[in-house]
Amino acid sequence: MQDIGNFRDCTIFDTVGNERSAEPQECIGLERSAVWEEVGVEQRLLDSFMGRPDAAVERLKVRLK
Repeated sequence: MQDIGNFRDCTIFDTVGNERSAEPQECIGLERSAVWEEVGVEQRLLDSFMGRPDAAVERLKVRLK
């Protein structure tokens, strides 16, 4: 999770719910915490199977500046 107002404020959650503060560089390659509607999941799967980048996923990537 990355704060929109302060990009240097990041939190990493693990699979059992633990969380810790992190530097933005540690979040490269991780997915931002989000809730997906059915249509978004369908589009994301379709893009993945077709080898296309998904616009929503690209917008949610960690920001370093």
